[in-house]
Amino acid sequence: MGGLDLELLDSIISFQLDLNRLDAGVRQQVIEILVRMQRELVAKLANEDLTAYGKQRTTALLKDCDEILYRYYTIAQGALDLTLQGVGGITAAHTAQSLSVAVTLSTNLPTETFIKTLVSNALIQGSPTAGGWSTQSLDTTLKFANEVRQGLAQGETNTQIIARIVGKSGNPGIMDISKRNAAALVQSSVQAVANASRL
Repeated sequence: MGGLDLELLDSIISFQLDLNRLDAGVRQQVIEILVRMQRELVAKLANEDLTAYGKQRTTALLKDCDEILYRYYTIAQGALDLTLQGVGGITAAHTAQSLSVAVTLSTNLPTETFIKTLVSNALIQGSPTAGGWSTQSLDTTLKFANEVRQGLAQGETNTQIIARIVGKSGNPGIMDISKRNAAALVQSSVQAVANASRL
């Protein structure tokens, strides 16, 4: 392998490591958003006498919780979307620079509009990023409502219902699953946008 090949390989590996660090930081940011969401949901459940709830009050409670879930998932999606715009532009610029060094070709960067379109149309887990967040938000909302209703139907205490949401004694709650799914979506999104931008 020649000096130029090693330089190019080093540049590609270094860039990928930086991309992985960025990905880890964004995953942590999204997890923190979902932790705040979890705290707000738990506070909502803890401050109510769930055992005295009838159907109408349960429906109202779940509607309030749906709004909390929607709001935080929208914040998480916004944080990732902003990052993906940067990833698209930086990856395209790095690829162009690497190509110009490797094969001494003059390369033109895509326009900012093209990068935005590329990012918004990149398929992550079979759908655009927004579709992934929408699916995860809906999934968490349905699971949350099911766990609350099941706990109420079985006459559980607030503490027992909250344990269904946050987990207890090694048994994951629905929020643990939601955090893992969100972290996977972030990782898949960053890599998919980087790959599309390289192309």
